[in-house]
Amino acid sequence: MCDVSIHFSNLKATLIRELKLAKNSIKIAVGYLDFELFEKTFQEINQEKVSIDIVVDNNATSTGNKEVLDRLKAIGVKIKIQEMLANDKGDVYGKMHHKFCIIDEATVITGSYNWTFTASTVSFENFIILRNNREAITKFTNEFHLIKAITQERLKNIQEPEKCKEEGCNGILLNMLVLLPKFTRDGNLDARIVQFCTSNYEDHYSEKNAIAVPVLGEVQEKLENQYHQLVESQISSDNLDLTNDSYALLVEKAYSRYSNTFLVDILKSEQVHCWGHLSPSIYGDDDPDYSISISWKDRFVEDQIDDSYATCFDLV
Repeated sequence: MCDVSIHFSNLKATLIRELKLAKNSIKIAVGYLDFELFEKTFQEINQEKVSIDIVVDNNATSTGNKEVLDRLKAIGVKIKIQEMLANDKGDVYGKMHHKFCIIDEATVITGSYNWTFTASTVSFENFIILRNNREAITKFTNEFHLIKAITQERLKNIQEPEKCKEEGCNGILLNMLVLLPKFTRDGNLDARIVQFCTSNYEDHYSEKNAIAVPVLGEVQEKLENQYHQLVESQISSDNLDLTNDSYALLVEKAYSRYSNTFLVDILKSEQVHCWGHLSPSIYGDDDPDYSISISWKDRFVEDQIDDSYATCFDLV
């Protein structure tokens, strides 16, 4: 059963109490974190064999005490300092501005509260605690894995995409990984990377290269098995919506993990902004129409990418 509690005062004490309830894992993404303020708490939790994984923005508050950071890293606390992009003058734009943590894949804490002395003592702040909320846990966990996997190169690729070179066109060029309805000899999915213009994808596109994509077939097979298990456990028609909602979260989780970790890792030389499946729109036709259904879009370019494309980019 889902539970929500809302907090405006005693935030530091409440947060520490919740963190100490962890049995297995804590994932933290906080823009400003005073590690000296929470060092003792992290040490005590670490002694209980709870894994701690932290992402913070690169700022003086989070990185100012190197000795504390080194001590925490030495006992196994994972800490990533998220570097954002900078202009030619060295001025950084953008922040890793999240303020959330996930405890044991069961509790989410999120709100305005930065984990600092100022926020704990003299600022008006808030956070909410969400327990056993599957949608919140899935979405915040997906977001955490995205930030953990993001690199400077990928940030530049999605925040500063290339402009279309066609005369008079104001579109940007994005890379789409298109999964074809066929397999390679070694059982991987056959795929192509296509660069397309967001303003005129039908005319302004080019095939970049071919690639064999492993693992996704295993992901989809696992999803199918999980769906059948859901149907069997919620067999009445009254639970159909619940089954579909649960499956949608499973798909989102699986595709997000696949895209932000494995797929990005094997495509380091070719940054992709989205991926989707190519399939015939009319089955049984000798000359079918093809369309591409998009399954994943990268951050910061989502609004530039359609959910589907009525084209095959001359791939078949």
